[in-house]
Amino acid sequence: NKDENNMIRSMLDTEDLTLKVEGVGSPTTVILGNATDEAISVAASLCARYSDSKRLYEVNVAVKRGNDNYYVKVKPADEETIRELRIEKTALSPALK
Repeated sequence: NKDENNMIRSMLDTEDLTLKVEGVGSPTTVILGNATDEAISVAASLCARYSDSKRLYEVNVAVKRGNDNYYVKVKPADEETIRELRIEKTALSPALK
């Protein structure tokens, strides 16, 4: 995963954001381009949920854009949020194949 995260970071633009829970096992979450505060909060809560801090009430998630670094404090995403945001893989219609 470390090599994959480094590869992802090398492909980012200066306007893209990365989010990570520092000091524990955590996914590197990426937001491409400009993002609203709400989008950053949702991404941070998903990042916290899939980190080793998922059982904590609140988690500080590091947000980085170029040289700009800050933290957002979020609750890890709950099952309902994950269900609402999940992208399901479906079979293509025969007409689209």
